Amino acid sequence: MPLFLIDCDTGELRYLSALASYINELTPIYALPAVPAGEVRLGTVEGMATRMVQMIRSVQPFGPYQIAGWSFGGILAYEIATQLIGINQDVRFLGLIDTPYDPWISDSSKEPKEQLDDRKQLLYLSQTQTIGREDSMYSAQGIPIPVHLFASEQSIKMNLTPRWNVPVPHEQLRTITIPGTCHSMLKSPNVQLLGDAISQAIQNAFADSTQLREKDYYPLVMLQAGSNSGKASLFCVPGAGDNVTRFIELADNLDKRWVIYGFQPRGLDGALVPYSTVSTASQVYLSSIKEMCSKGQIHLLGHSFGGWVVFDMAQQLLKEGCQISSLIILDSEAPDSQDTPIREYSRMEVIMHIIGAIEMDLERSLGISQVDINLQDYSAQIEVLHNALVREGIMSRRSEPDTLYGPLRTFAMALRTRYIPNEIYHGAIQLVLADDQRLDQAANQKKYQQTVEEWKKWAPNVTHVKAPGNHMTLLKGKNLHELVKLLRFC
Repeated sequence: MPLFLIDCDTGELRYLSALASYINELTPIYALPAVPAGEVRLGTVEGMATRMVQMIRSVQPFGPYQIAGWSFGGILAYEIATQLIGINQDVRFLGLIDTPYDPWISDSSKEPKEQLDDRKQLLYLSQTQTIGREDSMYSAQGIPIPVHLFASEQSIKMNLTPRWNVPVPHEQLRTITIPGTCHSMLKSPNVQLLGDAISQAIQNAFADSTQLREKDYYPLVMLQAGSNSGKASLFCVPGAGDNVTRFIELADNLDKRWVIYGFQPRGLDGALVPYSTVSTASQVYLSSIKEMCSKGQIHLLGHSFGGWVVFDMAQQLLKEGCQISSLIILDSEAPDSQDTPIREYSRMEVIMHIIGAIEMDLERSLGISQVDINLQDYSAQIEVLHNALVREGIMSRRSEPDTLYGPLRTFAMALRTRYIPNEIYHGAIQLVLADDQRLDQAANQKKYQQTVEEWKKWAPNVTHVKAPGNHMTLLKGKNLHELVKLLRFC
C-alpha cells in the first residue's frame, strides 16, 4: 500500500527523497507537487486538495490510503484526508510533519512577514504565503481518524503545534517529537529518526484501524406515510446545507396517497464528514431505497444542489433497469463540463454565500456585510451569523453558535463540488427555474435561456418551466401552491 507525501508548495521535492529513503522499504512512496507541471496555481487549500485527490485516485482508486505532508503540505494532507472520507474511503494513516495550525488567524491578515515574530512568521509562511490569497485561510474540520503529528523539538518549545487539538480531539491526536528544527528534522541524522517514527506509526495505524462511522449513516427520512404504500414513492433531496424540512410544506400540498421521503445530507449535525462528491451521496441514497425500486413507481425531486444528486441517482437507476416515473429538478445549475475549473471558495466567500441564501429565503437583508466580519476569526464570524438568525427568529435564543458548524461545513462542501456526469441522460426531465431577485428582467431571461441550453447538453429531453418566487421561496407559501400546479408526476 503506497504512502503519498505532499509537497509543502516550495516547488522542490528533495526533502521527500531524503525522507523516503528511511521509510519502510516495502512501502511504495509517491510525491505529489502542490502545483503539477502545466497546471494553474489554485488559491485555496480545498481546491489544491481536490486536485491532489484526483492525482491520488489515478494511482490508487480505492482506500485505505496513507497520506503525509511536511509543513504546509500537512495542511493539504489533512484536507485530502477529509475529502477522501467524504467519498466513504478509508484513510488508514494521516501524518502531519511539523505542521503548525492556528485557527484564529484572521482571513484578512495582511501583515508583511518581516514584521511578524518568529511564531507568526512560521505560521504565515506555512499557511498564507504558499496559498497566495490571504482571504483563503483554511479552517480544519473534525475527521474521525487518528492524526499523527511529527513535531520538531523547536516547534514544541515555540508552542506551534498544540492548536491542532481544536479540530482534532485529544484522544485522536498522536504527537511524536523529532529532534531538530522544522528544516533540520529532514536532515541526517534526524531524518532517519523521522522515517523510523513514520514507519512505526503506519504499522500501529493498521492495528488501530476501525470502521468509519460515516459509512453507517442512514439518510432516509419519511415525510408522509401515504395511504397507498408501495405504489408510488417520491424521494426528495435538499440543496446545499439545507435539510429535509424544506420539503414538509411540499408534502402537505401533494396527494395524501403518496409515500414521500427526504434524504438528509450527511454532516448537518456537525459530527460527521459531509459527502464530498455528488456520486457518493447518490450511491448512499440509492442503497437505502433498493428494495423500493422494484415495488412501485419511483419519482425523484431535487432542489438546487439536490438536483445534481437526483440526476445522478436517475442515471444509476436506469443502469440497474429501474423505471423512473418522474425526474424533477428545481432551480439547479447545469452539471459541469470537462473544462470546468475546480470550484474554489474561500472561507469568507462561503459565509457570504450562505448569508445570501438565507436573505433570499427571508426576502430581506440580515444586515451583515463582508466588511463587518472580514477582520474576525471564524468562530466570531459564526457568532455574528448566529446572532442574526436569533434576531430573525430562525434559531432559538437558547441555541449555541456551534450549531451552525455542521450546516456551514455541509454547505461549503457542496458549494465546492464539481459534478461531471458519466453520460448523457436520455430520459424525461422537468426543469423548474426561478428568477434571481438581484437581476433585472432581461438578465433573468438570458440566464434562464443559458441554463436550459446547458442542461440540454446532458439531458436532451429536458422540458422547462418558470416558477414564481426565487431560488429559496419557490418552495414556500403561495409560490409553492403555484409550483405544485406546474409539476408533472407521470
